[in-house]
Amino acid sequence: MSFAFGTLDGLRETTGVNFTGEGVRITFQHTVEAWGQDRTELRRKLNHGEAPKAVMGSAVCVSWSETSFKWSPDDCRRISSHPDRTVCECRRLGAFAVLMDLHGYVGRSAVLEIMTWALCTLSIVCLLLTITVLLYSRFGKQLLSKHRRNDLTLNLSISLLVAKLLILFTMDKHVLHLRDEVCCSAAIVLHYVLLVAFAWMALEGILLARLVFFDVFASGREYAGLEWIGALGVPAIIVGVTYGVSFGRGDSAYRNDGL
Repeated sequence: MSFAFGTLDGLRETTGVNFTGEGVRITFQHTVEAWGQDRTELRRKLNHGEAPKAVMGSAVCVSWSETSFKWSPDDCRRISSHPDRTVCECRRLGAFAVLMDLHGYVGRSAVLEIMTWALCTLSIVCLLLTITVLLYSRFGKQLLSKHRRNDLTLNLSISLLVAKLLILFTMDKHVLHLRDEVCCSAAIVLHYVLLVAFAWMALEGILLARLVFFDVFASGREYAGLEWIGALGVPAIIVGVTYGVSFGRGDSAYRNDGL
């Protein structure tokens, strides 16, 4: 047997009740959207008309105790919790509720904002200088040796430059009024670019180890093709698997609805 009844505000939220062999199972529709397993201090203020989001992982199923005159979790347990609903199961009849914490909207820190923009800008300038010197040495005057390790350093610098630009312009979607889809795409690209940067670092370390321990006069270009495949292909596989698993689970690993 099952039935549904309205919540106190009498609006769109309804609560479904099902009687099972172990007790009564109640489905509570959230009046505010919930996300995240732990409470987060968000570095922004609420937008106009925006309601604070609840912490999905903090949902506690409770029933009203007639002896202590307070909400008690003793006879209830949480079955599942979703952004829009929580399912509880209680061993007796009575008044039931779901208690949830809210995320903290503490606003931006001026010091952190200034440091982030200043240091990211400085890093971008230094990376541009590094890329300029390496390219000039490769195609112009030979300021540096044309060894393979300089090519790896150039690829690493380009990857880090792209990552820094993405961080600088997409770290706060409210600055440029970015849509959620744009932020999600930027997160996917950022994940891929950072993995590519780590791959170039690893390949440069392997090359230096070869030069030190095996052949100091090696050109380092014997495995250039495999290096490109490893640096670009392996990160693509990792990002693809991450996105596929999150899509299969019904959520998104590259989207944070609370920000």
